[in-house]
Amino acid sequence: MISRRRFLRDHTLAAAGANLLPSFGVSLRGLRPPDYLSFDLHTHPGVAFNRGREAYPGDGGILATVGAMNAGRLSGAFFSLVADAPFLEITSTGVKVSGRYGPGQAWTEYQQQLKSMKDLIGTVPATLATRPADLDRAQRTGKVAAFLACEGGEFLEGDPGRLEVMRADGIRSLQLVHYVPNILADLQTAPAQHH
Repeated sequence: MISRRRFLRDHTLAAAGANLLPSFGVSLRGLRPPDYLSFDLHTHPGVAFNRGREAYPGDGGILATVGAMNAGRLSGAFFSLVADAPFLEITSTGVKVSGRYGPGQAWTEYQQQLKSMKDLIGTVPATLATRPADLDRAQRTGKVAAFLACEGGEFLEGDPGRLEVMRADGIRSLQLVHYVPNILADLQTAPAQHH
């Protein structure tokens, strides 16, 4: 079994080396998976987190995005849920936030987004992933490894025990705060509430 430290070391060194090779006159042209790994730390394929809302453009978006990921030979990516999605509006001047969750609403939203994301991943050429071995397997099959992530800690609703539930659900990355301040953290672009 490969340790997380060894996985990160080996793959980070490989990525750094791949970036340095052109400066030494070495070309990556002609290399094909599994010769190298690539990983996108932040994706919202087809804005799947908005499924069921008016802002959702339809299931074709995730199919097109995952198709492009595979065509570009992306090995893996974090497919992100967005905890504060119901309260975000994209405007010409940036993101506008309106509203907050009531008791229990954030967890209900989490379960809905998680189910939608897993359902959608099952319909596209991607592999739902939770372990480093899943990334290697996806690399061999030419299907992007979809690791699940969550932007914003609202889904926890102050209950650290939910971290274990989310891990069991397949979440592998949790960003403490997104656009809506919560009990876990302040926003760097807004006045501090928790210091």
